[in-house]
Amino acid sequence: MPGGLQFVLILPDGSKSMVSADCTDFKADDRGPQTPQLVGSPDDLLLRQLPASRRIVAISAHLLLHMFRGGIDHWPGTTTALTAEQTAPLSAALATGETARPAAHSLGPDDQRLLAALGRDGRASYAELAQATHWHESTVRRRVEDLRAAGLLYLDVDVDEAAFGITTRAHLWMSVAPARLAAAGEAMARHPEIPFVAATTGTSNLMASVLCRDDEALYRYLTERIASLEGVTALEVAPIMRTAKRTGTVLPLRASA
Repeated sequence: MPGGLQFVLILPDGSKSMVSADCTDFKADDRGPQTPQLVGSPDDLLLRQLPASRRIVAISAHLLLHMFRGGIDHWPGTTTALTAEQTAPLSAALATGETARPAAHSLGPDDQRLLAALGRDGRASYAELAQATHWHESTVRRRVEDLRAAGLLYLDVDVDEAAFGITTRAHLWMSVAPARLAAAGEAMARHPEIPFVAATTGTSNLMASVLCRDDEALYRYLTERIASLEGVTALEVAPIMRTAKRTGTVLPLRASA
């Protein structure tokens, strides 16, 4: 999310991990069972929780300035296996009811119970949400449609990329000339290998996640697609060895060898 934070953690063995802006997406390379729990606000995470961990020896925090792809703008790889006939009903369902009323433009105090219920179970039915919020079921339905129409609430499916034949994942930190930053970010947002790319503060001003079928495909992406971008002066590639936590989904950690 624009205006959020990205944290780069350095552990005693020299390995790095990246924590996303909203503190819910923790991607790690090769963590042991003592990986810190990342909960609470970004300020609490940065100033209290992370410094208290003896396994972390350095922290680098960067402000996320502009997102070119990510969030509601999904990685296109999740739908490429579907035909046009299969995606049409999904698109129609997404638009249903979204133009019937003026969209909501902000979250109200009563929305917190609704969001908390969805946070516990994103597949909860309207009846279950009504029970959790103490609203009428029709009220819940209208509010969800309003929030979706405003872009304040969107539905996402968290799928393991391995199901699409993805075996190589990495984070890219790039230094780009300011005059070419927007063009580079917009170009990368159109690459099918990129689920997330954003401009950030720091010595590297463009950060991206890349998904490839194998190491050779990553090599070709770096030497062909990235190499063709104008203004890129430096590139750091950080392979993701293992994901410890996905957005809203805690993955089991394997025992260290």
